[in-house]
Amino acid sequence: MFKNFFRDSVGFTVANICVKALNIILVPIYIRYLSFDDYGAFELITTLTVIFVVVVTLELTQSIVRFVPDNESNEILQRSYISSAVHTILFSCLIFVLLVYFFSPWISNFLFKTLSYSQTIKLIGPIIALQALNYSIAVTFRSKREFSSAIFHSLMVASFIGGFGIVFLISSSGNLNQFLLGQIIGGSVAVLIGFYKIRSLIFYKINWLIVKQIVSFSFPLILSGIAIHLSTFADRLIINELLSLESLAVYGIAAKAASLVTIVISGVQGTLAPHFISSWNSSSGLRSLSQIFFIYLILSIFLLFFLYVFGEHIIIFLGTNKAASGVDVLLILASSAVINGLNIFLFGLIKSLKTSILSLIYLCTAILNIVLNYYFISEFGILGAATATLISTSIGFLVHFYFSSKHLKLPFSSFIPICFIITMLSFNILYIYL
Repeated sequence: MFKNFFRDSVGFTVANICVKALNIILVPIYIRYLSFDDYGAFELITTLTVIFVVVVTLELTQSIVRFVPDNESNEILQRSYISSAVHTILFSCLIFVLLVYFFSPWISNFLFKTLSYSQTIKLIGPIIALQALNYSIAVTFRSKREFSSAIFHSLMVASFIGGFGIVFLISSSGNLNQFLLGQIIGGSVAVLIGFYKIRSLIFYKINWLIVKQIVSFSFPLILSGIAIHLSTFADRLIINELLSLESLAVYGIAAKAASLVTIVISGVQGTLAPHFISSWNSSSGLRSLSQIFFIYLILSIFLLFFLYVFGEHIIIFLGTNKAASGVDVLLILASSAVINGLNIFLFGLIKSLKTSILSLIYLCTAILNIVLNYYFISEFGILGAATATLISTSIGFLVHFYFSSKHLKLPFSSFIPICFIITMLSFNILYIYL
């Protein structure tokens, strides 16, 4: 497992470096053509996209990753799982787009306290739906261990969405709606190409018994998926509520810089589950998982040190001097991303099909994060938002680790992740006050 994982993980990491680099390089262009308030609105839209992709896919992507690798020897059954899941996601996307369109004035008033963003809201529905479909296509490739195809599709999606978006942004002299329209066109082209490449898997009869099985498995994970992303992105939503779009823009730029850490996370995450699920009943599989865990910790520490040294230069490059205040939150957000990434090594509740417990853990973490964010943002602004996210993410991981270890114990002492969390928290407290 370890050799194959390492090879595929390196490929995913390289691809994610390219995707993240593209997203980061485009930020100064966005800042140049969009007003700071419009960029703040775009950050909010990006946050909503990440959260609602979970809702739109009904977390059936988790079922694809769970059941397709587990039936490696049965090609027909694999096709049934994939086809049933993708068709269900397509139907869910259509319903979602219609709901967003009809309720756009209310959503605009709720998010922005004005109806002037109603037209923008109507564009969010297709953006989220297309992101959900493109993610489902990439997951399908991963579940079949066609990692090169998954990498290529991810790069294509980022290039098309970014390329079309920039063209429409520049040609419209900074119009936010035209920018989003360009992203919709880019996402649509990527979906069509992706569907063509997996046509033999998705143009297959739907098995309603499988639909019932995967929905039963994934439905509890919708709540946990929303909770995971709320734990990560509640800070942005509450900054928008309590502060301003300009503050959200500064915070978003710092988060973009911190996302350098997620390059490691996404490279590991993209390949770990398909490899490990097929070997999780063997001692060699657990041993390989343990090795990957420690490699992840070492790489994360190096990345955090890199951001500590060069963080200020990265922030100013991305958002000019107007975003300089984001330097204070950069390292805290990066540390939070590292700790949140540790959850990908916890398979106990998934293996034992205890998805309801997993949902409850993430829901409680999300509630804690929201409560802490409201209090800390009121007192300390965007620095408080980053601190609240770090604290809630740390507690959430420790609780998840405790329950997961009851069903699948990792071959190392539980004091190792606990000590790592305490070290991260201590370092950031010293960083804030000194």
